[in-house]
Amino acid sequence: DRTLQSLALTVLLVVLGLGIVEALGFALPKATLLGIPLATALDPYRMLLAIFYPDYGPSGIFGRPSLVFVVLALAIAGALNAFSIRMLRVWNPGRDVTREQREEQGELVETLIEVPHGEADAISVSTGLHIPRRTHRRIFKPAKPHRVPWNNPIIWRELMTRAYGNKPLLLKAAYFLAFMLGVAFFQSNPEAQADDWRPAKVLVPLAILSLVLINAQGVTALTSERDTGALDLLLVTELTPKEFIYGKLYGILYNSWDRVLLPVLLTIWFAVKGRIGLESAAFAIIDFLLLCHFSAMLGLHSAISHTNSRAAIANSLGTIFFLMIGILVCAFLIILSDRQFSRQLLSFMIFIGAGSVALFGSLGARNPSQAIAAVAILTPFWSFYCIISLLNGDSAAAFFFSMGVYGFALLAMLVPAVSDFDIALGRTNAIQG
Repeated sequence: DRTLQSLALTVLLVVLGLGIVEALGFALPKATLLGIPLATALDPYRMLLAIFYPDYGPSGIFGRPSLVFVVLALAIAGALNAFSIRMLRVWNPGRDVTREQREEQGELVETLIEVPHGEADAISVSTGLHIPRRTHRRIFKPAKPHRVPWNNPIIWRELMTRAYGNKPLLLKAAYFLAFMLGVAFFQSNPEAQADDWRPAKVLVPLAILSLVLINAQGVTALTSERDTGALDLLLVTELTPKEFIYGKLYGILYNSWDRVLLPVLLTIWFAVKGRIGLESAAFAIIDFLLLCHFSAMLGLHSAISHTNSRAAIANSLGTIFFLMIGILVCAFLIILSDRQFSRQLLSFMIFIGAGSVALFGSLGARNPSQAIAAVAILTPFWSFYCIISLLNGDSAAAFFFSMGVYGFALLAMLVPAVSDFDIALGRTNAIQG
């Protein structure tokens, strides 16, 4: 779980880094680095444009802006790795730490107590022992009063406790900062306010980032129970599969409320300002809420299907990256080729076909079914269709197809988890009953 939270925090830091680079490029338009404008030298998106369009941007010391970006990226990566190796022993001290070292680090809490002269003399006379005025004494804090859980301890744990530690609070702060950078980007350039796609350039990255983080939270919700040994105890209680699955599902969405609520509020704000039509805003909000449920359920499904936590994390995040980012990049590359789809047809079919096979292997790792097979085959192709429909201005087609495809994918994972819970967890099979 710490690994997954660190990965989610890394994704947020990457997004924040890109936002800071763009902000510096806007604030310092004349600043250069190795002869290249600052934003172009540090932004991978602008580097891709320099690869597709060789005449994009001025040439620097190393020639093309893409070469400048590669040199700087390697230098930054090397510096970060060297710093991490240097600080590894400090961040992860060995277990053979002596008692004296632990005392120096403050693990043993002691306090100095003042004993009045009269009390010390009285105790000395009655006991025959010498009681000094100053003595060291350990103080133990009284235990906190116990809390009474609800009838469903799953939803109580998710809503009323910090079951995942304090690191999610750091994730919330980092996501809020990324959200504010997106809003600042929208408001920064008055000349670009007439761009009809400017709201989408803010909403789409924030929505994808939200779905990735919700998916990471979904995997953590179940792997944390398994890694601590609490899952086996929960499975022998009187909890029903519906209470367990729905408690986890809506606990995930509750703990990720900022990643769900902020994009919705931003969409409503764009609609009020007249930058997005009311119909398109309603379509976007409903679709986003469905995808939030899909991302959370995908995390639970991967955690159920894979007993190894790292395998569950890799399969879940790999699926969400493929569906939300990989297909979007594929459509972006086709658009950059001046909409000549025939030139990209072979690479597109290989990418989508191989992705569908890998998707079926991931989702149907333990209990493959015809519904999972249909999801693996249809979801990548129809996701691509929805992206192209949005680019052509047909928001209604994108809405209805995405609702059908991802709604069916959600049910394909949710129904077996609720109805065949023991089979989904691998505790029994259909033959054993």
